[in-house]
Amino acid sequence: MDSSGNVYTANLGNDTISVYAPASGGGTPVRTALIGGPATGIRVPVSVALDQTGNIYVLSRGTDSIQVFAPGSNGNVPPIASISGSKTLLTGPAAMTCDSSGDIYVANSDPYTKVPPSVLVFSAGANGNVAPSTRITNFAPSYASLFYIAVDGSGRIYLSTNSLGVLILRVSADGQITQTSISGPSSPLAADAAGDLYVGTWVCVNGHDCASAILQFAPGSSGNVAPAAVLSGPNTELPESITGIALDPQGNPYAVGNSNSPIFNVLKFAAGSSGDAAPVLNFGTAVANIEGAWNIATDSSGNLYVASSFLESDPGGLRMYAPGSYGAATPVATLTTQDAIGVGIDGKDRVFVNTFVPPAGFPGSGGGPSTILVYAKGSRTGASPIASFPSADASLTAVDASGRVYVASGYCRAGSFTPGIAIYELNGRGGGTQIGNISGPFTALGGPATPLLGPFVTHGCITAMAFDQQGRLLVANSLPDSTDGRGAINVYATGSTGDATPVAVIGGPKAQMPLGAGSLAVDASGNLFVGASPAGLLEFNSATLQAVLAHRASGASVAPSYVFPQVDAIAISPTVLR
Repeated sequence: MDSSGNVYTANLGNDTISVYAPASGGGTPVRTALIGGPATGIRVPVSVALDQTGNIYVLSRGTDSIQVFAPGSNGNVPPIASISGSKTLLTGPAAMTCDSSGDIYVANSDPYTKVPPSVLVFSAGANGNVAPSTRITNFAPSYASLFYIAVDGSGRIYLSTNSLGVLILRVSADGQITQTSISGPSSPLAADAAGDLYVGTWVCVNGHDCASAILQFAPGSSGNVAPAAVLSGPNTELPESITGIALDPQGNPYAVGNSNSPIFNVLKFAAGSSGDAAPVLNFGTAVANIEGAWNIATDSSGNLYVASSFLESDPGGLRMYAPGSYGAATPVATLTTQDAIGVGIDGKDRVFVNTFVPPAGFPGSGGGPSTILVYAKGSRTGASPIASFPSADASLTAVDASGRVYVASGYCRAGSFTPGIAIYELNGRGGGTQIGNISGPFTALGGPATPLLGPFVTHGCITAMAFDQQGRLLVANSLPDSTDGRGAINVYATGSTGDATPVAVIGGPKAQMPLGAGSLAVDASGNLFVGASPAGLLEFNSATLQAVLAHRASGASVAPSYVFPQVDAIAISPTVLR
């Protein structure tokens, strides 16, 4: 929170910081800034804080570093300062806060590498590979994990732990540490200037009937002490899991969390709220909650199409979102409510979606063939397809610029089945005709071995497909029985059919390719992006890709030129911010 009431959230999943401004008349806040991109240096942000001048501090656990941004920063901007390097002692940092003097406090612990818990304090204005001005240790065993940190106006430090409750540390002028604690589970924390401590947690009646709550403890509280106030009840709209607590300069408490959903909500309460008090604000901050999303594509206007299926609560189908959609966005159109697993856009912005009836055992069970539906450019809800035809499999779908449809057959089937790709073309009579396929031992779809990747068995999964600007087909190939536990991307020449040998294979130990990339995309500059969970989003720049194509016979394994952590899926918009 800043002095103007702007709300800052750290988005762990996409390495960004969102800024929401209060709306006039008490309406839903509007996102006014999104800080993120390669220039920012933000990697797995776990905490965001502000100092008295409005500087924005981001704690990046992915690189054990702190980025500092100027007030009003927005977009892919470099930080004005960065604290990183061996002298900082940052290892597995979990949380961060700033005091009224601008000093930075970091809760630092990593039980997996046996780094003992510590609090690192960096002086205001710190920059570069600098040592902390103060290091507080020996207050918790090495197995303890730190989750949250807060500092009140008198300098007391509050730490939420996995096993020791809330630790309260006080450092005297001569460096002596006084330690007390408040019993309870690990919980998000915030403290005001007067020393009041706010804890987001659960409260239960007789061991059951539990509900989320914000507990307020009086200054100086320690031990098994009752809170001075409890904010809990159905009217509070508190989420099941509270992941963050903050206070604005006016003393209004804020909570952020989710209820078994990707949607995170921020709630604002009036200062002094207790009991079953309603929030004065409640708004969503996450991406649209699209259950069962399998495949995505964008058209030349930047509209996003999402194919979804195997749903338990919502209808599947193909949903279209306007350019720039974010938050709990509402689709501008639903082209079909049939379960869909593949979508592609051709050079005329026609939309091709692979639909099917789920087999017995899935929600909405029935059983039936897979069908490609084709919609004209600009189609909206209620539009009829301009063509439809049966396809080889209910599987991933890619479309080249001319409108040829490529369907991955044998999607993730094990056994003796060898995966292949069926190729279709519209016949001008409202249907489509299969004109070829890519299948056979030389294709390396599921095997056999290539010198680059090592021996494989002859089955696996085709998990993603895309075309580059030259019309070459790229296929993510998951080979679950490979000896080295890695997958690969096969590159086929434009117009390949039959038992075609790939012109290049991207894989090997340096490529970080998992067993089956979830998505592929190539931008207008020829840069290849691979959604490769759990590694993240891998970028192979155009120069690297051209080198692979030029030296494919050498079998050299190339490393990605950039890795975006915590990203699984990618679609390229016509206007890509780099």
